[in-house]
Amino acid sequence: KEYEAMAYDYWSVYAPIFPVEKRMGYAKKALEIYQQRKENEAAINTLTNLAYMNFGVNQVEECKNINLQAITIEKEIHFPFTQYNEDLMAFISAVQSNHAQKLQYGLESIKSVQANGDSIGYAYFSGRLGLLYDELNKTKESLEWSYNSINAFKRMGGNFSVYKAAENLSNIVNKSASASEIQKALLSIEATLKEYPPTRLIDK
Repeated sequence: KEYEAMAYDYWSVYAPIFPVEKRMGYAKKALEIYQQRKENEAAINTLTNLAYMNFGVNQVEECKNINLQAITIEKEIHFPFTQYNEDLMAFISAVQSNHAQKLQYGLESIKSVQANGDSIGYAYFSGRLGLLYDELNKTKESLEWSYNSINAFKRMGGNFSVYKAAENLSNIVNKSASASEIQKALLSIEATLKEYPPTRLIDK
């Protein structure tokens, strides 16, 4: 059964030749076996993949429900790396224009990173919070998280997404920041582009 579940899991993720509905079916078969065997961490992973697949075919509510199942299991077993499912909930909430829930899960994803030390997604999580606070007209918080995002991308060695983070910062300060904040942002963006000069046409 263990290898059967692993095979279904593999086909659901690494078999792009299959229609997404068939891949989702494989994921559900893997999930059923993991749940029978009480392999909770494997179930969390499969639920997360299944949530993303549903989002990809615009089944947003189903994506949300499946992702909440993953979060429920994480809480039950005290799984520490909850930030990825929390960030997905923040993204879903943004799509559904639920700002309160987006803020809730966005902050929870940051707390999880700080608690478990797994900072792989921190730059993205911070950037999402920066944009949310901008939508809420909270310029101070928006700038704080936007700078956090840029600095986190720098620590990753200049990920391509640093250019988008710099663009977001520029848009935020041009909308509502003071002259001194605009100057500070421009210096930060110039330093970022100098340190990591764009090489792709799309980033220039």
